[in-house]
Amino acid sequence: MTAWKPETHASDRAASVQARASRSGPLRIGTPFPNYGLEHVSYIMAPPGVAFTEVRGLTAKRLARGAPPGSFWSHVPLILGPQTDLLHTFNHLPLNRPFVVSHEMEMPRNLGPRHPWQDRFSLRLLRSDRCRAILSLSEAAMRYAARRFDAVGAPELKARMALFRGAVPGPSDAEFTPIAPHGGPVRLLFIGRDGLRKGLPATIRALELLREAGVPVHLTLVGGFTETTYVMPGARIDMAPLRDRLPDLPVTHHEALPNDAVRALMRRHDALLFPTLDESLGWVTIEAALQGLPTIASAIFAQPELIEHGRTGWLLPVETDADGRWIHTGRPDAETPWRALSDRFAAGIAEIVTRIAADPDLASRLGAAARAKLAPLYLPEAAGIRLAGIYEAALG
Repeated sequence: MTAWKPETHASDRAASVQARASRSGPLRIGTPFPNYGLEHVSYIMAPPGVAFTEVRGLTAKRLARGAPPGSFWSHVPLILGPQTDLLHTFNHLPLNRPFVVSHEMEMPRNLGPRHPWQDRFSLRLLRSDRCRAILSLSEAAMRYAARRFDAVGAPELKARMALFRGAVPGPSDAEFTPIAPHGGPVRLLFIGRDGLRKGLPATIRALELLREAGVPVHLTLVGGFTETTYVMPGARIDMAPLRDRLPDLPVTHHEALPNDAVRALMRRHDALLFPTLDESLGWVTIEAALQGLPTIASAIFAQPELIEHGRTGWLLPVETDADGRWIHTGRPDAETPWRALSDRFAAGIAEIVTRIAADPDLASRLGAAARAKLAPLYLPEAAGIRLAGIYEAALG
């Protein structure tokens, strides 16, 4: 899908033409509030003819102590400077500059307590001439936002949507070599600070099932033992027993590691475990694929776009709603079905890892296929060329 070209008033169009005619250098793209998400959709790339500039922004959250609850107040900033041709934001809707906005799920991203007028105000910003494109990180995100635009009586906003997945650093085709098969235990990797939501209990249980079955395996765990998650509101899962079982299992545990160390770990494993309960995208699946590491993931939201079951990785079945999310997400009684789902995830992981153990080349083959599928979409050079075209169209 190509980027939407906005209809503008004659005076705005004339000003845009004059600005481009007088510009002697690259397009100046402002990046407010730099963060992990914005990095992956803008300045991690080097789009031809584009220069990124960090701009200053002010939100109600920063203006006053005790700002009202809800994310609305953080996502409608006033941009102070410096001057740029266009802004590229991640979930933010600027009050006073032309912009394109990337989003991972909700758009507008008004989470938590809010009043109806806040949603109306955000929609007014999206409908304004200043909004030049709404860029979705996945097809799932596009469907999610489009359904909600229809529900609030703003179907015309779907014409402003485009698919731009962003970029992830990784080795070039010339630098890449598949992860070599080996004769030792199956090496599994789990990464996630939010261990409960990411599926750590299922991962540990799968390890126990494999050990009981005599399958040689080792898990590297990077992350924490969180006990609560929005997926199961009101529930607290005691992680102490899970943590206490680690010394008896083939596990190496790191509370946290820098990104470059995590990418190096990916090159020394056979499969990434990602049995997550809810996910807006799942950058870790992409990062693993670019390193040649296949993923065993739950079939949640955008994961089926990233993984072809049995060819570039494996998908664990899960009951989902029309948006591709687990049907019990956010329900007060979610703990009971979560326990059953966690057991199914554990059994599914154990079955797949048993197959990997029986076929020494399987993980390497699927990892190379995962790389072949996602590298053309996510490596920064190709993504940067697509992004430059989006900016030009937004200013056209």
